[in-house]
Amino acid sequence: MLVSPNDPSADAAEPAPEAAGFTRRRLLARAGVAGVALGLGGLTLHQSSGYAAPAGDALRALSPKEFAVLLAAGEVILQGLDPELAHEAARWGDGYVARQSSWLRREVKALLHLFEHAPPLLGAGWSRATRLGLEARSAYLERWRASERALLRQGYGGLKSIVFMGAYRDPRAWAHCSYGGPPEHPLRGPR
Repeated sequence: MLVSPNDPSADAAEPAPEAAGFTRRRLLARAGVAGVALGLGGLTLHQSSGYAAPAGDALRALSPKEFAVLLAAGEVILQGLDPELAHEAARWGDGYVARQSSWLRREVKALLHLFEHAPPLLGAGWSRATRLGLEARSAYLERWRASERALLRQGYGGLKSIVFMGAYRDPRAWAHCSYGGPPEHPLRGPR
């Protein structure tokens, strides 16, 4: 059928081809996906930055982020003692983790990352653990201790053990638990 170029029904008979396969719906969907990707990328960058390396000797096993998380937990666990003890306990914890097998180092690092990023999941606010105030961090750590989930209770025990092992090596922590220190002369066992 021949159609005259001046016939208005000619345009209605055949729909115009879409430019390069884009529709408005497809364009909006792609823009939405790109927006979500940019948002998640920005959140990841934000959550993985802001950790300064501690002063003094270089860390042996922990990253600056992992050290900051252990220090944040130590500040709560050792609350009431000399504030410097938490820093020394975290520093000792780094050396302790460095002496462990590779699978245990991975487990401790995973625990520290979970502790850092789980506050929103446990109703402790929308911030990471190292950015919570001391009172909020204390309540957050208590949620770990009293959790119905064995993983969180065991994680609490692991954090507490590393911090205590590091802190109770220091004589400033002994008076708190009425410990006079090790005997001056080694005890002799049965011969």
